Amino acid sequence: MGNKNKKWLNYKIAIIAAIAAIIVYLTISVVFGILPLDALSINFIGAALSSLIGALIVLILLRGQTDIEEKRGKDVRILEKKTVVFQDYIKHVWKVWEEQKITIGEFQVLTSKYYQDLMIYLNDERLKTIGDNLSAMGRTIGKDNQESVIELRRSIISIINELSDDLDLGGQIDTEIMEEHDKIVFPLLFKNAILEALNNALPTKIILEKGKYETYMRGKYRFEGFCFEFKQYKGCKMVILGFDGSNKELFLHVNKELHKFDIFRDKAKGDEEKITASFRDLGAPINDKEFAEQDMEKAPILSFSDENSMELYRTEKRNFPNILAKRAAYYFDEIKIEGDNITEFLNRYLETTD
Repeated sequence: MGNKNKKWLNYKIAIIAAIAAIIVYLTISVVFGILPLDALSINFIGAALSSLIGALIVLILLRGQTDIEEKRGKDVRILEKKTVVFQDYIKHVWKVWEEQKITIGEFQVLTSKYYQDLMIYLNDERLKTIGDNLSAMGRTIGKDNQESVIELRRSIISIINELSDDLDLGGQIDTEIMEEHDKIVFPLLFKNAILEALNNALPTKIILEKGKYETYMRGKYRFEGFCFEFKQYKGCKMVILGFDGSNKELFLHVNKELHKFDIFRDKAKGDEEKITASFRDLGAPINDKEFAEQDMEKAPILSFSDENSMELYRTEKRNFPNILAKRAAYYFDEIKIEGDNITEFLNRYLETTD
């Protein structure tokens, strides 16, 4: 509003100045006899008015062109800034989908940027659409089931498409292509989710080292699984197998060089480093009312390299990492060997081990 008033003031001053100049010129011309008074109406006034009108038209056209150029420059600067803001927001939204879950910290970042950055560039309808999708994303925090993942993906797609439409870029996310990409990356994400859940559930801050997914040799046979070394007991680790289609199991591994443990091994099965009494089946539900098992069905075959297995867990068993981790933590505390828990058992035999 201030700029418009200022421009109108400039026009008004220009007109008054032009008229004043003409009056001064006429007065001087008559007083000093430059032009006869009776000739003014014929020779001068018409020319003066014509010049004045022409000058005013040129002035208006120039001012109009200047206004258009200023507005165009302002629009370009706004578009450039908006593009940067939208691209940054899309990057943060997509980062959430990389893990296919949203944390409270990520949600707070997105909502903060929504209020601080997006609101000044979007109309009310787009703001409401994006705000509703943010709320839907927030409701999936802490949930790993398939329904939450679908809702999270739908919200992310909607937000990105809204921002793309506002910039008139024409690009839209294809949900079918996104679904295919999800199938490709899911085995790695699922493996990482299991490891993260196990690290959080088992005593990795005090008793165990952080787990690793690695090859485990059982006699001449090779398996893939998660291994957790003991911090204080060299040559000992907790092993969790069953991710190549075999049975899901947890057991205590003790290197065969530690011969004081030989009486606890089952050498007849070719697995001489497993302490037999420590074996637990992680695929079956735990029959303990105090444990409050979340999934009372026996877990299906799990193989990171089998498409059918991964599709089943992707669509129906996404929460299995948390179930598996809670079972592992329960058994780690529950296992008793000669009346001792695992750490007491290891400590008793390793105190006198060379």
